[in-house]
This record gives sequence, C-alpha cells and structure tokens, in this order.
Amino acid sequence: MFHRVGLHVRQQLVGYLALFVAIGGVSYAAVSLPKNSVGTKQLKKNAVSRTKIRNNAVNGAKIADNSVQGADILESSLGQVPSAAAADNAAHATAADNAAHATAADSAQNAANAANAANADKLDGTDSTGFYRSATKVADSDKLDGLDSTAFARGNAAVNALIATDVNLGLHDVISLPGVGVVRASCGFTSIAFDYKNTSGGSQYVVQERAGAYTEFENVANNADTTDTAATEPNGVTFHVAGSGFANTTTFIVHADIANGTAGPCVYQGTIISSAGTGAGAAAVSRSAEPTAGQRTVTRGSTTRVIG
Repeated sequence: MFHRVGLHVRQQLVGYLALFVAIGGVSYAAVSLPKNSVGTKQLKKNAVSRTKIRNNAVNGAKIADNSVQGADILESSLGQVPSAAAADNAAHATAADNAAHATAADSAQNAANAANAANADKLDGTDSTGFYRSATKVADSDKLDGLDSTAFARGNAAVNALIATDVNLGLHDVISLPGVGVVRASCGFTSIAFDYKNTSGGSQYVVQERAGAYTEFENVANNADTTDTAATEPNGVTFHVAGSGFANTTTFIVHADIANGTAGPCVYQGTIISSAGTGAGAAAVSRSAEPTAGQRTVTRGSTTRVIG
C-alpha cells in the first residue's frame, strides 16, 4: 500500500508544485498591497495595536490637533508653557514688589532711627541744660513771682470773721496763732478787758493799742501775759508782737462790740497777720525805750514812761 502512495506522489509532483505556487502567489499578492490601498474601512476595529506600530512611526504630523489630552501625556516630558512662564514672572514680580516695600520700610526705619539718634541727647527736644539735677536748687525757687517770702504774710488769719460771742466775765481765749500767742478777753456789760499771752517758747516784745488812746510796750516772757489787764476798750484792741530781736512780727487785731447796748453779749471779730522778716514793725517801737524782761512802757496821750 505504501508503495502505491509513493508512486502516486512521484507521478503528481509537478501538479502539487503548481498548486503550491498558485497558493503562494495569492498569499504574496495579499501582503504586497499597493501604496495607499488600505484605508480605515479595510481595518478591523482594534486590529492595529501597540505591537503592530513601529517605534517612532507615529509623530506629531500623524496626530490630529487637540486629539491627545492630559491623561495621555507624561507631564515631565513637557517644557514650560508660555502662560506658566508668565505666572512664574508674576510671582517674581510680587516678590520684587515686596522686596521694594521691604527696602522702603527699611529706609523708613533707618530714617526714624536717624531722627531718634539725632535727638538722643534730648528729652522731648529739650537739651539737658534745660533740666536741673536732683538735689540742686532751681533758680528763683525761693520766690513767688520774683517776690521773696518776706513779702508775704503767713499764719491762720481770720479777716473780719466772727470768732466769738459770749458773756463770760473772766479772761478766756478769743483768737490765737499756734507758736506765737493768744488774745484773751473778759466780757463786761459796759466794757471789755483784753490781754495777750505769749506761747512762742521765747520772750516777745508786745505793743498794745486801744483806739489810739492807750499804748503799752513791754517785754513778755514765755507763757506770761501782758501786765495791764484792768484797762478796758469796748471797741477792741490791737497787739503788735515781735520775737526777740524783732525777727518775726505778728499783729492781732480784735474788734469788739457789746450787743444790745449794755445787756450783752460781747461779739468779737478778729484778724491775725504774721510776717517773717527782720525788723518788720520795729518802727512802731522806740529802741531807746526798749524794756528789759519784767519792765513795760506805757503811753497815755503824748506821755511815755517805763515801769519796772
């Protein structure tokens, strides 16, 4: 049987060869297509895959404009687009603007520092010579409007003020100045007796005036009274008091009145003027008639005598 098959093949060799050539010619013709003879209609859907495309065969010219979108692009392979460059420059411009502002601010700060440095040796623009150091005395500090303290009166003065209303017959305080003295009075129905008591701590010269008709000048020791307390004056009395050596002078002026005629009571108004000064009020006293302690001078009318 195999002998027959071999004989058949040898006898039909030419025929089989012609058959293979015919078949091969058709296949050759199928892969050797004319240029531009295959279009989109001749391609089966999804027939062309990535493996069927030669490397670098598809370039920009083969791709339709705007057909490739963001998800299909490798961003790192792209350069900077013009708008991005402009945005980057805008950021730089902002930074540059901030830098300019920073420079201006720095210049302003430097200007302020320079101004402060120029005024560093002043206080509110005033040079140090416009101030006094501590424990130093300011010029004219012991004056008021250029006047020395001796030009002013001092003390607890009550000018034309009601200081007492009473019917007491015994001597009692009417008006006083602490550290100097006190004026005392005894109210009578027809007359008023006055005296002065020294509370200064040292001796005093006292001049007593009663309506210009009675004047008494004496040296009064501390805690002592003027000696003549019998003289009366219904209209009041004035005592001029000076410390030892006439260093300080004080004037007590007491006005008195017996209310309701002779029925009383006695009404007093007073003023105290105290002045610190040397010799103030000394003109009212004759130094030649200056009494010693325990002595007094009495003037009645135009007659003055020393009593001791």
